[in-house]
Amino acid sequence: MTPTRRRSRRTTVGLVAAAFSAVALAASSARPAAQETASTQAPFRARTDLVQIDVQVVDRDGRPVSGLDASQFDVTIAGDRRRVAFAQLVDANGTSVSVAGLATSAAAPDGPVVSIDPLAGRRVFMVAVDAMSFDVAVSRGVAEAAANFVRALPEDDLVGLYSYPLGPKVDPTSSHVAVVQALGRVSGQRGSALAGSHDVRPSDIVDYFAAVNAGGSRDVSAILARYCGDGGGGIERQCAAEVALEIENEGRLLETQARTSLGMLEPLLLRLSDIPGRKVLVLVSAGMPLSDRPGGRPDVGDLPIRLGESAARANVAIYTLYLDHRLLAQYSAETRHASRNMTNLGRDSDLSMRWLDQFSGTAGGALLRVLVDDGAQAFTRIVRETSAYYLLGVEPADADRTGRARQIKVKVRTRGLTVRARQWVVVPRAPERSEGGEAP
Repeated sequence: MTPTRRRSRRTTVGLVAAAFSAVALAASSARPAAQETASTQAPFRARTDLVQIDVQVVDRDGRPVSGLDASQFDVTIAGDRRRVAFAQLVDANGTSVSVAGLATSAAAPDGPVVSIDPLAGRRVFMVAVDAMSFDVAVSRGVAEAAANFVRALPEDDLVGLYSYPLGPKVDPTSSHVAVVQALGRVSGQRGSALAGSHDVRPSDIVDYFAAVNAGGSRDVSAILARYCGDGGGGIERQCAAEVALEIENEGRLLETQARTSLGMLEPLLLRLSDIPGRKVLVLVSAGMPLSDRPGGRPDVGDLPIRLGESAARANVAIYTLYLDHRLLAQYSAETRHASRNMTNLGRDSDLSMRWLDQFSGTAGGALLRVLVDDGAQAFTRIVRETSAYYLLGVEPADADRTGRARQIKVKVRTRGLTVRARQWVVVPRAPERSEGGEAP
């Protein structure tokens, strides 16, 4: 690498890190600067004003699929099909591998068919650790698995870390060593069960609040009987009062924690939106229970869906690792009444995964469920899947030029393949024309 090229790369990294840090300090004060930066960077343009869409196409083993051309992609915006002018395969280093399907009506401009992004092909990864969902012991293994993931990325990739609500935070940097060192300081923040706890299950918490709000006294009694039955069909009253109080306190506490945890993702997505080009967010979480019933608690409304929409609009590809260790925890020394509590184990896991599924699905991302390890295999799959992607040039219609987010769907015509693509796109408004028919 020549000295000039090294200086250019250092400058690029420094500019990105500086922009990232500025937004982190105060989103409100940083927005004008971010908007000014965005205005100086020309959006993707070909001679037919194409919209740039990044798409990952992988097989069942997570290997990127090559050899696809524009005719094999089906793209719709707001439910209406749009023409794909070309499909360009880009490898992990940002190198154009192939361009296929460029139509004669979309003649290539002078120079390259498309500029991949303002970072000259350098990918941006952000590892986010939901530290509130892990205890200290589990977080150590999670941090080491994430560190191995960072070590496996190409050295030209920019990598950052966001441990929340507390913990180290590193702006995207080319120094992978700095991120690995910061991961060593990540610590779980999930509290242990209180003394005298009856180990109330998430599913019972949800059902209890739903029953209370619906006036279902019989359902409430059935829930309390699971913990306080006297064996003869009756309920021990003192025990029932304790369990009811514990459920109410736990439900409110979980809801507060959920809103706090999800709220911490909003500034992260805002910061990522100010970094141009394609970004990959790897979110690691043990989940948090959210209600799947009307009137149940914990409940955060549609916040996970709105976060997913924000990620899609920011061109952030989402990989969510859900570490579901509930089955193993049933046999740990710290878990009481394990055999009694096995009944709703599957539903408890689904409740804890619910927000992760909504968040990832809305963003068009992938949810990887980890049952027995610290996510090492899932991290390896992410490295493999992100090693190449397609850049599609899509022709928008006049109806798409609203300047507002519109839903976009991408499919391939080959069976057995998985497509990962953002589900929202913003097409700028068409410039107003003067009376002479020329754009001002």
